[in-house]
Amino acid sequence: MKHDQNNEPATNVGNYLATLPQEVKATLENLRQAIKAAAPKAEEVISYQVPTYKYHGPLVHFVARKNYCSFIVASKTTLTTFEIDLKAYDTSGTTIHFSVRKPLSASLVKKIVKTRIKENDNAKRAEVASKWSAQYHSDIKPEQINCTGCKSDGVKFGFTEHVCEIRKCNIEKKTPHCAACSMYKCEKLVRFIQLAPQIGTALEALR
Repeated sequence: MKHDQNNEPATNVGNYLATLPQEVKATLENLRQAIKAAAPKAEEVISYQVPTYKYHGPLVHFVARKNYCSFIVASKTTLTTFEIDLKAYDTSGTTIHFSVRKPLSASLVKKIVKTRIKENDNAKRAEVASKWSAQYHSDIKPEQINCTGCKSDGVKFGFTEHVCEIRKCNIEKKTPHCAACSMYKCEKLVRFIQLAPQIGTALEALR
């Protein structure tokens, strides 16, 4: 059963589910919890009147139809990857159709969502590599955009290790990160956030 269009459009996923028949609501709530377990960093929103999860762009969606439900994975590549696992379900485009009587298992949903996370991560790496290559007149590869943190002992991007002004500044000031600095949002940091806006979001969460 599709979300009641006679009601006011849902402003959050809880409101969306609340309008549905109990069995449909329970089935989609289980799907919702599996998505959130697999993608704890994803943002849960209503977009185009359907539950949507965003992580570096659209990740997955779900929707209640009149006689069935749909899980929209937004990637034909992902559907192909799980072709065998999904042979018992109808699929079209980037969408998996299922019912209350034949729901998607939580384990399969989690695998699909984690695959989508990797796809979006790779797309974001490619985007950042392209921007940084232009900014620093260098040939930066997407696989190099993979770092465990400026001051950690783990994997570091070469630029971060030897050139990064942000890292040098935090080491000199003995601050754990820019959010703890008395000169937060200095000119250097503003320029860096312009290149990688998600860093600004992460730092704001630490304030």
